[in-house]
Amino acid sequence: MNTVVVRCAGCRQLSRVAAEAVGLEVVCPRCAVTFVARPESAPDDPPFVRRTDPTQVPVVHPRTTKPINWDAPPAPPEPEVERIPPTGGLIAIALLPFGIPLLWLLASAVINRPVVMSFAVPVALAVGVTGLGFGIAYVTRWSVATRVKALVVLLLVAYLAAGFLFVVKKEWLQSLRRAFPRGENDWQKFPIEPTKKPPLIGYSVEFPAGEEVREVRPPFPGEWKAFECKDAKQTDNYATAVGRLPGIKLGTEDDPWFKAMGEAIRAAAPARAAEPKETPVSLRDRAVINPPPPIPGREFHFTRPDDILWHRVVRVYRVKDDAIIMAVEGPNLTPDAADVVHFLESVRVLAKFR
Repeated sequence: MNTVVVRCAGCRQLSRVAAEAVGLEVVCPRCAVTFVARPESAPDDPPFVRRTDPTQVPVVHPRTTKPINWDAPPAPPEPEVERIPPTGGLIAIALLPFGIPLLWLLASAVINRPVVMSFAVPVALAVGVTGLGFGIAYVTRWSVATRVKALVVLLLVAYLAAGFLFVVKKEWLQSLRRAFPRGENDWQKFPIEPTKKPPLIGYSVEFPAGEEVREVRPPFPGEWKAFECKDAKQTDNYATAVGRLPGIKLGTEDDPWFKAMGEAIRAAAPARAAEPKETPVSLRDRAVINPPPPIPGREFHFTRPDDILWHRVVRVYRVKDDAIIMAVEGPNLTPDAADVVHFLESVRVLAKFR
């Protein structure tokens, strides 16, 4: 095979090509630059010849067998893509997500079942999807058919998401919060000193550490002492109160006593709170040797139908004729959360008052 020595236009190194490849585009085996093969006379510089001996360089083959016509006119530029402005039909399709809130209201009226999510959820979904729809409609480099397909897919996803949010159950959200619990607080011991008039007892509780504990006025009649404290994130409120309702006779049995306290706690609940779930509880001392009898109590769990994330957990303990009330309120908490349980069970009543 007859070969011809050529020089790369990029790295300026020599290569051999077939004689038939002269005038065609070839690829340099060293730097991969494409260049037109033109015969190169052997240089007179002996060191350069020894370093780039044509017999030692590889043979490169032409990239194409079609000779280059250097006299041909330049290729015409690629035509610009026609930019098609959004049509009225595209705008109408982009506005279809606003049917989600309307269907939400209609389904709520037809189905006799409380909806966990508030009406703000479908409204926010409709506004967000409509914004995305307008963005697709104004992509003028896309054809009208492509934009219609994208809008239809977006609408299907939006309506399916709205249907799922409509049928979601409260238990699912509670399970999700348990699967991803919040970080626990550090705690500080806070003593409540006894007084010479009711309430007579003294005890201590543990509030979130590093936050200010302030005395407040409780929403109960009679003589009470109450204190509250925010958590580190300033979202949840922790409170305790000790006192005695004036209408309860001394020595009343537990059932009527807790019934009267439950009525007072319900009366102090927010106006939008639903009927609480009442559960019997008890407070046990951590002493290992000769622990005192457990302190009886009741737990009340308040929720709001219009706000599924809000919770208030209240425990009332009976110590003789006085009541110790522990309450936690805030969004995104559950009655069995670690912080809630720790605070509600952190009550330590002085031994002489038990």
